[in-house]
Amino acid sequence: MSAGRKKKLYFDRVNKSWCQYLIFEDGTRKKVYLGKARSRTNDPEAKKAALEKWELIQRETELNDPNALRRLRYKRKKESNHPDYRDGRGWRKIDTLGGVIDAYMEYQEGRVARGQLSAGRIKHYKYALKKFEVFVGPAKVNSRPTDPKGGAKAVINHERLKGWHKHLATKVERGELALNTVKTLFWIIKNLFDFALNEEYSVYEPRTSFMKWTDYKEYKSDNPKLAFTRDEIRTLLEYDDGRYSEIEWPLIQMLMINCGFQSRDVATLKRKHIKFDEDGMPAYIEKARTKTGEYGRFKMMRLTSLLLNYYILDVKIQEPEDHLFLTKYGHVINRVEHSKGGTTFGVDTIHRGFRHRLNKTGIYDPDNPKSVKTWRKTGAQILGMLSNDNELVQMFYLQHSTNKSVLRKHYASANQEILDDYLLKMEDYLGLTDLMEHFKWRRKQTSYQAKVARLAKRRGRNT
Repeated sequence: MSAGRKKKLYFDRVNKSWCQYLIFEDGTRKKVYLGKARSRTNDPEAKKAALEKWELIQRETELNDPNALRRLRYKRKKESNHPDYRDGRGWRKIDTLGGVIDAYMEYQEGRVARGQLSAGRIKHYKYALKKFEVFVGPAKVNSRPTDPKGGAKAVINHERLKGWHKHLATKVERGELALNTVKTLFWIIKNLFDFALNEEYSVYEPRTSFMKWTDYKEYKSDNPKLAFTRDEIRTLLEYDDGRYSEIEWPLIQMLMINCGFQSRDVATLKRKHIKFDEDGMPAYIEKARTKTGEYGRFKMMRLTSLLLNYYILDVKIQEPEDHLFLTKYGHVINRVEHSKGGTTFGVDTIHRGFRHRLNKTGIYDPDNPKSVKTWRKTGAQILGMLSNDNELVQMFYLQHSTNKSVLRKHYASANQEILDDYLLKMEDYLGLTDLMEHFKWRRKQTSYQAKVARLAKRRGRNT
């Protein structure tokens, strides 16, 4: 990538004149006009005369470094240990809204580094904060308490939060933003305001938590998301477009709906998490959730057990620490990476692959978008229907954090047999056992065996 262009001269469009800046030792600068011109591009003689004049001034004054002012300010702030200076964050003061946003993002990126927040989630924070800065306006974002705009204290208040809510509600009504997107945008700004109140540099009043403030009308949707139907589930499981991934994808989808896994749970699944029965068939998966840390034990549906057994034997997954699924380069299919510039981002192969299958099968609908999360939601909805909305069955399936449920933390004992029974009932309800013969037939095909051999060879090369 080439370096940025350094301008020898600037053109003042108002005064129709070439100009440049003299930078003095005290950090001040002075604009010097070097001669009139008809335009920036159509008067080469005027530009040539202005360049000669500027070179002469440089030789006489020895002030010939156009970046001297920037470096001088940087040096002074660093040497004086300026309290508002933050390396790599620009010069926004902490008593401005922009400074609070910078500090908030630094806190969230620290959570990513500690594993408390996913790299994919941090993109939502950046998007929401950028939207909010545009909503507030640059004058208020960068204003200090001594300015007429009043600084951050004049922005971080309940009236502003109500205005942000009204602005987002208008976006939903116009169809410019989806309902789930708007909920995320509103929650992040609420969290930003609460962060500003609780930090040690906070001077904002009143000191009541914005997160507990509920004096607003909840967003409502006339078209809520619908889970997958039985026909759509069968279509996605049977779909095969002739690629390597078609060996893995039926199993990935069955693991998500069998165990209520999210993509990160599937990506971190290892052979040691699989418990086999006396016949050597996979019987249970015992694994802690990557998000909540909750330990779960899930009985394998008959179809899941069949596909998992085929996959382990064909791809030759033998060591306890071996991941079940890897990319063609040997990477985990859902991971966090860091760019050379220090930006953190998430790579989710399952999310992309699932979206591809939805498009290819014609199931994806822009007006009612479905995703990996909707696939997991399908399992919870079916279990709720079969168990007459038994909260414990759904709780054990989703493995939500115990510290959010007094019922589960102190009173409810996990009856594993109940969940096992309902998982088998869900398989019968979806009619998945009928697909077992289809996958047995598919495994005998020459094309399938060739794909398996290449996949096993690729995996052996990368592990």
